[in-house]
Amino acid sequence: RIGTNIRFTEKKYNFSVGASGQFSTLEGNFSNGTSVSRNFNNVLPNARFNYSFSASKSLNFNYDTDIREPSIQQLQPVLNNTDPLNISTGNSNLRPEYNHRVNLNFYRFNVVSFTNLFTGINASYTENAITTSQTITENFVRTSQPVNTRGSWNLVNYVNYGFRIDKKNRFNIGTNITLNQSINLLNNQESNINQQNLGGNLRYDLTLDDKFDLTLRGDWSNQQTRYDFNANQNQTFFNETYTLQSNLNLGTKAWISTDMNYIIYRSLTSDFYQELPLWTTSISAFVLKGNKGELKFSVVNILDRNLGITQNAGVNYIQQERIASLGRYFMVSFTYSLSKITKPTERKGMQRMMIR
Repeated sequence: RIGTNIRFTEKKYNFSVGASGQFSTLEGNFSNGTSVSRNFNNVLPNARFNYSFSASKSLNFNYDTDIREPSIQQLQPVLNNTDPLNISTGNSNLRPEYNHRVNLNFYRFNVVSFTNLFTGINASYTENAITTSQTITENFVRTSQPVNTRGSWNLVNYVNYGFRIDKKNRFNIGTNITLNQSINLLNNQESNINQQNLGGNLRYDLTLDDKFDLTLRGDWSNQQTRYDFNANQNQTFFNETYTLQSNLNLGTKAWISTDMNYIIYRSLTSDFYQELPLWTTSISAFVLKGNKGELKFSVVNILDRNLGITQNAGVNYIQQERIASLGRYFMVSFTYSLSKITKPTERKGMQRMMIR
């Protein structure tokens, strides 16, 4: 891959445009004597634009492209009938996926009122999207083959606003929406699958100097999947997560922390409903010169209710998984900090930022 870019820089803005050429070869030999040899040559343009209204307000635009070549397994013209009811074969005529991505983001922070605003739109479009074509016979024998379709797209919009009531109390509100459309083929019939995800979150932070801090947060999401070919297979999922995090200073070198999550999974399609309370707590002691060392004793999954849950919908199936995760356990850990931050209160603050 080889390319070039031209960059222009002014006092408040800069932008660049460029392109690169990508050249790739896929070759493979298979045990049945067949072989695959494909060459792919593509031009990939890109563009960037950044505008700084001030040190605390900026607008950014990015456009880039890339190629995802089909794998050797997808190209191999070999029939795999290891499972007689699920037969698969490759497609030596597959073309690479060509991806376009556009990102537009705006950021503003007011140093006087301590308010911040993040908002943006991210979009992508895939030409020659590779999907799986499935053919199902009357005897329920399924044959799968990768094929190129006319394209798929994805659109994401998010807004996050934070503001401070006073030095001790702060709120953050966020919303997001994700839309995407993909194409599937069943018995040679092409159909669209439209997915929509609406989400939001609300967070409250309380900080009492270096002695105590508390975070309360709620996250909500509504996922909808709509099928053109069969409305009876439409899916609607609701997920809710409620979080409580707190840290209490027991002295100059000791902290007690707790993290509680209450998760609700709900499906309107299958009447599935599951509530999961998760609770972890720990006691930390800072040791060594400059409080560089942290010795921590933790109890993870105190209520012994940890469970992994996934819900998926495919072109001709609905799948729900419940995976028993690691149960209640105790852990002793030691962490040595290489940073220049030596105060335990500042160290705990950095950990909270990483978790969020």
